[in-house]
Amino acid sequence: MEFFLTNPSSSTRDLRGVVATLTGLVVAYCVTVLWYVATFPDVGIRCLLPDEARDTNGGIEIHQWAAASSVRTEPIAQPGDQLVRLNGQKIETFLDFVSSLESLRFAKIPPGGQLTPGSDPAELKVPPLVEVYNREPSREPERLVEIVYRNTHSSEPMLENRVYVPVRPIHVGDVAVTIFWFVCQLSILAVALTSYWYRPFDQVAQNFCLMCCASMGAFVAGFHWWVLAGNPFLNIPFIICAASLPALVLNFFLVFPRESELVRTRRRFIQMTVLGPMVFSTFMLVIIYWSSWSLNGSTTSGELNVFQKLAVVTQIVFRGTGSGLDLVNHSTQLLRVLRLTIHSSIGLACVYFVLTVYRLIHCWLTIETPRERHQLNPILGAALLSTIPIGYTLYLAFFQKVSFALGRAQIPMFIASMLFMAAYSHGMFRHRLMLAEDPEDKGRRYILMSLLVSGGFATLLALGGVGAHFYSLPLNSSTTQQISLFLILLLAAGITLWVRDRLQTVVDRRFFSEKYQLDRAMQQLNRSAAYLTDPSNMAEITLKTCQDVMDTTSAMMFVRDGQGCFRLIGTKATTHAPAQLKPEQIPAFVSGETVIRRIPHANLEAMDSTQRLLYDLKSELLCLMEGEGGLHGVIILGRRRSGGTFTAEDIAFLLAISQMSVLALHSSRANQTMTHLDAELKMKMDRIAEQQRQMAVLRAELTALQRDAGQAPVVASDEGFDTEGIRGSSEALRNVLSQVKKVSRSSSTVLIRGESGTGKELLARVIHRNSDRADQNLVCVHCAALSSSLLESELFGHVKGAFTGAHADKAGRFLAADKGTLFLDEIGDISAETQVKLLRVLQEQRFEAVGSDKTIQVDLRVIAATNRNLEEMISRGQFRADLFYRLNVVALTLPPLRERPADLAELVFFFLSRSAQKTKKQIRQIDPDALAAIEAHPWPGNIRELENVIERAVVLADSDIITLADLPIEFQEGTRITPQPARPHRPAMNLAATSTVRSVSRKLANGNDMVAEPGNANSAESEEMLLREALRVASGNKALAARRLNLPRSTFFSKCRKYGIE
Repeated sequence: MEFFLTNPSSSTRDLRGVVATLTGLVVAYCVTVLWYVATFPDVGIRCLLPDEARDTNGGIEIHQWAAASSVRTEPIAQPGDQLVRLNGQKIETFLDFVSSLESLRFAKIPPGGQLTPGSDPAELKVPPLVEVYNREPSREPERLVEIVYRNTHSSEPMLENRVYVPVRPIHVGDVAVTIFWFVCQLSILAVALTSYWYRPFDQVAQNFCLMCCASMGAFVAGFHWWVLAGNPFLNIPFIICAASLPALVLNFFLVFPRESELVRTRRRFIQMTVLGPMVFSTFMLVIIYWSSWSLNGSTTSGELNVFQKLAVVTQIVFRGTGSGLDLVNHSTQLLRVLRLTIHSSIGLACVYFVLTVYRLIHCWLTIETPRERHQLNPILGAALLSTIPIGYTLYLAFFQKVSFALGRAQIPMFIASMLFMAAYSHGMFRHRLMLAEDPEDKGRRYILMSLLVSGGFATLLALGGVGAHFYSLPLNSSTTQQISLFLILLLAAGITLWVRDRLQTVVDRRFFSEKYQLDRAMQQLNRSAAYLTDPSNMAEITLKTCQDVMDTTSAMMFVRDGQGCFRLIGTKATTHAPAQLKPEQIPAFVSGETVIRRIPHANLEAMDSTQRLLYDLKSELLCLMEGEGGLHGVIILGRRRSGGTFTAEDIAFLLAISQMSVLALHSSRANQTMTHLDAELKMKMDRIAEQQRQMAVLRAELTALQRDAGQAPVVASDEGFDTEGIRGSSEALRNVLSQVKKVSRSSSTVLIRGESGTGKELLARVIHRNSDRADQNLVCVHCAALSSSLLESELFGHVKGAFTGAHADKAGRFLAADKGTLFLDEIGDISAETQVKLLRVLQEQRFEAVGSDKTIQVDLRVIAATNRNLEEMISRGQFRADLFYRLNVVALTLPPLRERPADLAELVFFFLSRSAQKTKKQIRQIDPDALAAIEAHPWPGNIRELENVIERAVVLADSDIITLADLPIEFQEGTRITPQPARPHRPAMNLAATSTVRSVSRKLANGNDMVAEPGNANSAESEEMLLREALRVASGNKALAARRLNLPRSTFFSKCRKYGIE
């Protein structure tokens, strides 16, 4: 449909805030009215505005008694009787009646008002408001109020009758109908307000919102007008809405479906003509009602209000006296005027309705647009059908006034209003009435679905509350029962709200799936940006997201390279994307736009480079990926699969995803740079490690050669610190020697810990040599090699005859080590009896020989060693804790050989030299494969195992080179691969020329050939064969192969590239 939109720059102002505020106030007013009506205390009596002079005897006429069957006492009042008092308050006007009912809302039972079950309050002297308890304690007591009336149909019309009637709320059926109507109208108003919010200058939407607000306030309050009559704060808004509704309906249909030329040219005059009578009628109704309500009351009781004082002043001015003023009579007269004014307003509303129907028929006859006709058809049908219930309502208003006032017109007006609401709903959801473009349509449908979900669960909560109210606990219920009911309701509400949130999430994802997809794509890019090193992976994520969200047929991404060209890094659903774009095809800025649309053009020659590119690629959008440093790339998207155009929301999504792609691209490039730098750093570190390894090997070779030549070997010494016998320069060993240097000068007991074969005795000797006792004896005792009895005699000595076989006195090891150092190896293997005696010696430096009672005083230092876990032995009771603490004064831990890989080469060549001297063989070389196998071995036996393996290899070697075959079988199985047929013999690296292993790396590094076979000429084939063999043995690991060849990785890689080895 084509809407009439006024020119915002000419006449219409943006009134969205005013309309939205008015809507909120009306909705809040309707909710307040519903609560007020639902909690209103009803006694079943219906009285109306007076249509004749007030009865001088007081009271007002009863027109209906809806709850006559519920009266507890006799006689029962009939229509036409006079109501005199209600709840002890005198009733003189209609306003007195509704005010008395309102006072029952918060009235408390006075003393003496609680009656036993079965009591008749009319026969007792009780207050006007009582409670009669029920025979069942679980049921609530019944509240009764006193009513005093005069039966005008009896022979004694002035006789007052007193009865008690129950006080109950309004019937739930009446309130339920009002709530249903309110929810339906609220849904239509929500759609209309949303439409107006997106189009603030649409006069149709604005008028429709105002009409809906007026109808909502008029109908919700009008269904229960007599309840609100005693509350001016609720009744005056009802009067305003009800009086203005007919004029606002006509005002809406003057611009819907299209504003005529007459209305457009004379808008001010027509608006004043339509709205003027309505304003006047509303003003009169409000003033008359407020005046009557203010004047109601007596001048002799209490302080006068402003209106009553004004009436007294007026009488003094005109009559000269203020006495005899009957304000109740004046209020009654004003109520009669109010009734006449209401009927006049109903007549005016009838005229407005006739004009509205005429306007609809005229539009239907003159309209030409099919869509507008489709929208108008149901509304015109509803207007014509509603003439029946509205006509019946007018008949009641003018000819059956009592029935009209008692609510007989409620059902007809409900039917008429529902006809119009059905027509509006049909036009909205079938023919796009009040709807704009697709995004706004989606927004309205989203709001409607959200309201349905929220309204449904609010209804469930309300029903739960009502059910809990009807499930009344007994009066003597315990606190536990009340808390249990509270927790049950709390749990039910929590589960209901949780389910509601889940359904709301489903609705959100259904209507705004692209936002969730954007958020998911951004999260994926954020997670991937930290580790993406290839921009094509980022392009894959970005293009897939664009294709899924924007429903495009194709997508491609180009990234700017160092030469300024744009290189293709990713595509989706296309095969004709070029591999590269020229810079002139993608300018940095095109009219300040970031997203460029394809413009249809018949002349290809007239297109610029960007439009020609979009034409050639059969694409619709080109997004510039701009960031810090200029243009980084472009995203090009094809047409939508549905054939539609891209919306503003699509463009915003594309801009957001392009910015995220720029950030991810920066991260990818940074990751590439970091990876490259990391690789270079790792290569340099490998080179340094390789050089350090070669230096260690050369240092070991030099030491061996110097020893063979009879020269004093170079020993690492720091200010005379003697470490002879200790081989290695690793960090772990240096730390231990640093501690030894500190403790060697002291006399403190030292406990050396470490695995078997790590050199604990050697370390003990270093401690002794560097101590002040170096010129005295170092006595060593292997505790595990002697039994308990022999160990005691060995340590402390014995006298002749101490035991069988003791033929002479013998001095023990403690006495032999006097003034020197005693080394107790494997201290963890001594018996409990020996531990006790050893503890005394360590504490007092005194002992007795076995079989002697003579105490011997000694001065010595004890160094103990063990490979066992003494703490665990203490926990099992196998070792004394006090002895452990006495031994563990200074603890030194020797690292195992597997934690000293830097010392392995030096130890290998040291043991190789020593074993060669021992066996008198001239062996100074070791095959690289053998050396690699030695380096890969875990060495559970540590240095002792290494010494034995080297000695074995020297003994078994048939030449001057230690080969892999000379090592134990476990070394060969851990390194060798099954031989292949016709495999040439791998040559050993010739180290004889220089007696060092550095010749291997030098020959390859300098381009020299390796020896293929003994006696054969050098050739390039032998070098290539050697490289391939090293790679095969290392299972393709170039780093390991380079280490086995004793080459830097860079040299090995260059050699591989030289021979084309992958």
